[in-house]
Amino acid sequence: MKLAEALIERKELQSRLSRLNQRLQANALVQEGDVPSEDPKVLIKDVETTIDELTTLVDRINKTNGVVIVDGKTLSEMLTKRDFMVKRISIMREFLQKASNKIERYSRNEIMITATVDVKPYQKIVDKLSYEARMLDAKIQYTNWNTELI
Repeated sequence: MKLAEALIERKELQSRLSRLNQRLQANALVQEGDVPSEDPKVLIKDVETTIDELTTLVDRINKTNGVVIVDGKTLSEMLTKRDFMVKRISIMREFLQKASNKIERYSRNEIMITATVDVKPYQKIVDKLSYEARMLDAKIQYTNWNTELI
């Protein structure tokens, strides 16, 4: 199984676990004399089985990410770098959006609000970071589809 396939399976298992949880919670209580629409004992068993499958799969994914080397870095290191690049970009975009807002004054007596930074140079930095994050993500995706799961 390729790493990318394992990631798809992990997502499906996580979705299944979420659905099982919703079904289990919906069948936790019934009115006296009624029966639940699904047997909670069966649902609990399904939850346990799904968690066991997910645990095994995530362990294999993590082991694979820790040993695969691309450009001198493990896949884990690349994933961490990508995730924090995306976080940095998100924070900066939000800040630049706020700094770009023009506050209209209705009269000269109102307090003037101005941006604390020149937005344009920072926007170029964010654009460059966005490109780098996309390229890193493409490299990660390529690696995922060309790496066998441990």
